[in-house]
Amino acid sequence: MNFDIKAFDILDSTSDYVKQNYRTLTDFSIVRAHYQTRGRGQFQRRWESDDGKNLLFSLLIKRGLNAQVIKSYERATLDAIVMMLSGYGVSARIKLPNDIYVDDKKIAGMLIETRQIEEIYEYLIIGIGLNVRQTSFSDGLMATSMTSLTNIEFDLEKVFLDLVEEIEHRFVSLRK
Repeated sequence: MNFDIKAFDILDSTSDYVKQNYRTLTDFSIVRAHYQTRGRGQFQRRWESDDGKNLLFSLLIKRGLNAQVIKSYERATLDAIVMMLSGYGVSARIKLPNDIYVDDKKIAGMLIETRQIEEIYEYLIIGIGLNVRQTSFSDGLMATSMTSLTNIEFDLEKVFLDLVEEIEHRFVSLRK
């Protein structure tokens, strides 16, 4: 399995782009942006991210979907984020249903969206926001980043590729 990656400098939202274009995007596409003007999380909460500092992307899965498979992809993605962070010396934990925390601060979030017609799922979109290099967040926002935790200025592209590789590794085992 190889992901088809489309990168943009700026989008309203990677998940919205995928929803608008899912028919023409391939199965296992990734849409990535350096900045989102209307990034969002669960319950339409705004996802705060400085331009070019964090990972903002959505994955599209279109085939072989049912409720159990969707839950498996969701859990595999959360596990992949935690494992990838561990490889960078960041000890994180899953806070259900869809967040990744270090201590009491959020480092990553995931948004799951589906389109279902009767019993058939047309798509699963997994939106991911991972704080990598951003070190300042809005007052009252309990957030952190890889750089805040380690004092290392990470290469965003390397972190992205490492995370995609970890996700792909876990997805391959689900497809068997």
